[in-house]
This record gives sequence, structure tokens and C-alpha cells, in this order.
Amino acid sequence: MQISLNWLKELVPLQVSTEELAERMTMLGMEIEAIREPGKEIKDIYVGQIVDIQPHPDADKLVVCQTNIGGEEPLQIICGATNMKVGDKVPTAIDGSCLPGGFKIGNRKMRGVQSCGMMCSLRELGLGEEHAGLMILDPDAPIGADIKEVLGLNDVVFEIEVTPNRGDWAGMIGVARELSAYYNLPLQLPEIHLDEEGTAAKEVSGVTIEDPDLCPRYAGRVLRNVVIQASPPWLCARLIAAGQRPINNIVDITNYVLLETGHPLHAFDFDKLAENRIVVRRSRPGEGIKTLDEQEHALTEDMLVIADAKNPQAVGGVMGGFDSEVDANTKHVFLESAYFTPRSIRSTARKLALLTEAAQNIQRGADCNMVPYALNRAAALMQELAGASVAPGVLDAYPEKHVAPQVRLRFDRTDRLLGVAIAKEEQQAILKKLGFTASQVREKDCLLEVPSWRHDVTHEADLIEEIARHYGYDRIPVTMPPVRQSEIIFAPQEKTLRALRHRLAALGLTEVLNWSFSSRENVSRARLETPSSSMVMLENPLSENYAGMRSSLIPTLYATAAYNCKRGANSVAIFEVGPVYLPVEDELLP
Repeated sequence: MQISLNWLKELVPLQVSTEELAERMTMLGMEIEAIREPGKEIKDIYVGQIVDIQPHPDADKLVVCQTNIGGEEPLQIICGATNMKVGDKVPTAIDGSCLPGGFKIGNRKMRGVQSCGMMCSLRELGLGEEHAGLMILDPDAPIGADIKEVLGLNDVVFEIEVTPNRGDWAGMIGVARELSAYYNLPLQLPEIHLDEEGTAAKEVSGVTIEDPDLCPRYAGRVLRNVVIQASPPWLCARLIAAGQRPINNIVDITNYVLLETGHPLHAFDFDKLAENRIVVRRSRPGEGIKTLDEQEHALTEDMLVIADAKNPQAVGGVMGGFDSEVDANTKHVFLESAYFTPRSIRSTARKLALLTEAAQNIQRGADCNMVPYALNRAAALMQELAGASVAPGVLDAYPEKHVAPQVRLRFDRTDRLLGVAIAKEEQQAILKKLGFTASQVREKDCLLEVPSWRHDVTHEADLIEEIARHYGYDRIPVTMPPVRQSEIIFAPQEKTLRALRHRLAALGLTEVLNWSFSSRENVSRARLETPSSSMVMLENPLSENYAGMRSSLIPTLYATAAYNCKRGANSVAIFEVGPVYLPVEDELLP
């Protein structure tokens, strides 16, 4: 996840240095892998206004432009683009300007006519793939202003590793919520302004959930008369800063809202859906789908699909289908926002080898209550940036409403586990800021409702961890716990194993601890004899590298040795003591 500081400040009014913020994010549990400045390679590029366009005297496909960047005289710049007109404002590089990739601009003659700079496209600024024409800026952009200020490229981006237990940190709002709680600042969610018009959505479309165990909630909106075009520069800059490639305004908006909320969305071409309706169901025997990457996939009956009245049109929570893709001819859009069961999506994504960002976010645990907000946020942006007419009403299928789990917190238990006395009022205040609601408060304990975005909080110790993070680990004194010494009595087998470990270590070998799982490939390479050559296979493995339970230590030792040799180890002397699992004929378990 790449966190834009400028974007973060729109959600939380932070007034701290980059260094202090990075330290605080780390103390709160965010793993910062890098800090970068996306506009660092861009230098001396300004907003210029085209004041005159004349044909090149010696080149049919070139024009000579006079561009005002706020100096005494306009700059003469030769250009091959055709999408601009007099009065347009464009990014203008002058003699000595620098572009991404280390390109430096200089004055030169083109077919005998002097050119004093260059007017830039999206691709030349590193903001997209569009290069057939110039980037046309907002008419209100001030002439002579630094392009980095105008496009918001003067930014700092924190690259963080989103851990499996904190799916809420996969979106800007989740990170902002965490920081607003710590700094005691308001969380400023973007306001949504929607003007609905025309025939109601329920009159022209519908949503049916046949398998709520795989998809507890599915919502959609109908948007008419969209205009597919390039996204505005500010949106392209946001996506580029987050490591995304701009495509078109509709796709970019769904990606933008994913980055903002952490909630995946998908846009279907409404006219390509049979009977213009959605059916959320398990795949049927013999069904397949061609996904957006133009790959054909055979589906199994345990996989969730988003279908129309006839065929699957998307692999639920993983990737959309090619047949209902939004393209340049799309006029009407069906916009999806849903909550899928993480386990189902994990299994499907792995079986189809489609580890998309949407699937990863769902696997960590999305927020079922974010479904309508993300949907309406994207619809409002499509109305603003694509001229969409939004049909009245949301098609929200929600058979079984989410019931917030409750966890009891004992105040003295917090003190014992953390080794420091924290007033019960402070404990409650910390948890309240993090979204936990007290349904019952007593002298010694309280009962708290867990917010819908915190799937990782299930026990009292989880609540205490939240208190520790926001109280501050640096405020907890370091004390040595009392240790009662007692004689350790080992079983005979354990005595033998310990003696073996000590003897092998004394001979210079290093003990390793490998996974108890292995792959068919590793077992085959080891060329073991029966029964060690076969494995007990897992029904739902983490990956093909861990497809079965090891029947010998040798394959995993080989793999560990190879891993170290590839990284420069001259020799590898290792051993392992651990369990193996031999298959038993006519038995499921080893």
C-alpha cells in the first residue's frame, strides 16, 4: 500500500514532520518499507498558455506554437500534437528542464526553425500512457506556476506492507482513521454529492444473491450516458503516486475508490448484461469465463461468480469478465460494490492463479458497512468526471445483516498484561477513538462492540493490544518478570533428541526448522524410495509449494540448502529434527 501524504492530509489535518509521522506509523504497527518523493525527477516545468499556432514552413505534421509561461515574451515551441488550440494551458518544459527518466530538455532547431522547449503529454510527465496529444490542464491553472504544485506532485509517499490482520490499512481511510485516533484529530471523509435522475434502478435492473454464504452483501447502481475519456491530471497523479497505471476515467475511478476506501469495486457494461440484471451464485458444471486479462478459465462448482441472466460475467471478488468489459463504446454502466467471504475468495484466487489487488484486500477482510459508501463515492465521481446520469436508488441485496461481535475487557487485566497501571477512563477513551462502542460499562469491566472493519479483534488480549499501541509502547516501563526456577524433567525420547541436537551442533552443523509441508516437485527431485516418495496431499494448501505433508526431511533440507547457495553461501552444513507424515493405505490421515 502506498500512502500519499497530501491525500492523507485531506482526510486528517496532520501538522507533523515526515520523519515524526514515519516513526509514529511504525510504532502503531505499520511496516514502512520505503519513503519516496514522486515529483523529485521533474524540474522546471511550468504552466504555459498557447497564444498562437502556425503551420511549420517545412513539415506538414508539425506546428509552431507561441506559448506564454509568464515571461516578457512567449516561447516558440515546435510540436507534433493536434489536440490543442489557442488558449489551452499545457505543461511546458524550457531549456534545462528535467523529465522522469533523467531526460533533459534543451533548445534546438527542427527543420530549420528554432524550438525553445517542449510541451508535454501525460506519458512524458510519467503520469499515464497517453502520448498521442498534449496534457490539457485546467483552465484555471495559473500561468507560470510550477507543474508539481498544480498537479500535486510535491508529495511524500510511504510504502507500507499491509499485514494480513489489518485489512483496514489497505485503504487511505483506514490509515487516516488510525492516525486521527492517535493524534486526537477529526477524520474528514470526502462528502458525497449525487444528483439522481431518470427511471429508478429497480425498474431497469435487479440483484439476486443465491449463495449468501459466499457473498453476504451485494449492491449496485445504474449509471447512464457515461463519456469514456482520459482521467483529469489530478486523478492520474494520485494513481501514479500509488503505483497504479491510469487507463480511462471509469476504470480509474474504481481504482481510486479502492485506494481510498480499501473496498474493491467493478464496473460492467450495462448493455452487455443479459436482461440487465445480476445473479450472485456458485458456478455451474461446465462453466468457464474469459477474464479481463483475456485468459480462459475453467470454473469449479465451489467458485463464486457474478452472472447475468445467462452466463458468468466476473469471478466474484477476483477479476471481471472480458465479455462485459467497459470499453470506448460503453454508454451505460452497472457499478458493483460487494462484501465477499474471504475464505472463498482466497481459494478461488489461488486455484485460478489470479492474485489481484482486489482479491488480496478481500482476503484480509473488507468492511461490509463500507459497501454503500464506496458505491456512492464512485458514482459521484463518475457523475463529475464522466458526465454520468445516476439512476435513483441503490440495488442493495443484504439477506442477513452484520451483527457486531462483542468482547469483554477487564481493566485490571490490561494492567497485569502490560505491566503498567492505565486508568480505566483512558482505556475506554482509546478504544472509543478506534471505533469500539461500549454496550455495557461496570466498575471492573466493560463490554465492547467491535467495529465492522476490525476482523482481527476477537479476544480480550486483542483489545489490550489496541490500548498498548495507542498508549505508547515507549511509555511502558521495562521490568523483569519474576521467574520461578524448577527442575525440568524430560521424557526419554526428548533426552535422546536433545543429545542428538547438541552432538550435531558440536560437529559444526546448524539446525534448521522447515515447514512440515512440501511440494511434489521437491519430493520428486529428492528421488526417495517408497513410502517416503509419496505425500499426504492437502485439500486447501497455502500454495503449490506447500501442497502436501512431508514424508521425509530430505526434500525440505535440499530446498533450504539450495536457497542459501543461491544467495552466496559457499557451503551449507545443516540438519533438522522434526516430524514426518507417512501415508496410510485406505486412510485419509497419516
